[in-house]
Amino acid sequence: MTILADITAQIAALTPVTNPDPDALGYGVDLSCVGDLTEDMRETDPESPEGILEACVRFLTTDRDSIPGAPGRGWNVRRLLNRAYTDPELAAQEGLATQELEQDDRIDRVELALTINRPKREIKIRFRIFPKSLALQPFDAIATVTDGEAIAELVRK
Repeated sequence: MTILADITAQIAALTPVTNPDPDALGYGVDLSCVGDLTEDMRETDPESPEGILEACVRFLTTDRDSIPGAPGRGWNVRRLLNRAYTDPELAAQEGLATQELEQDDRIDRVELALTINRPKREIKIRFRIFPKSLALQPFDAIATVTDGEAIAELVRK
């Protein structure tokens, strides 16, 4: 036997301590980062402005069809960093991003503006989100997206 075969045999002989059902762990599968968690490590309320904003950023930073449970969703804004756009072309891209977000059943309407800073290789997304829920007021947010990260925050007035 080789060392690799020995290790493989030893791993196969291990008894799992637990084999949890992922649906029974008490948290969602729609988490993208620590921003999806509250200070006491609970999942952000998906019906809150924070939860809606996190979903918006996720859909705008993920390639189409790559989000489990959301076929046909995703519109990766990072691809805009790879070519120059005229103002009318960028406005068309804003329209496509808006259409992506308005597929969310929690959102009635979105006003969105994209600003590209080529030297910094970053995109700013300014949102005005109008939730369908009458319990929520429209809210503003800004997301900054680079090749490696996306940071979003609600604009507090």
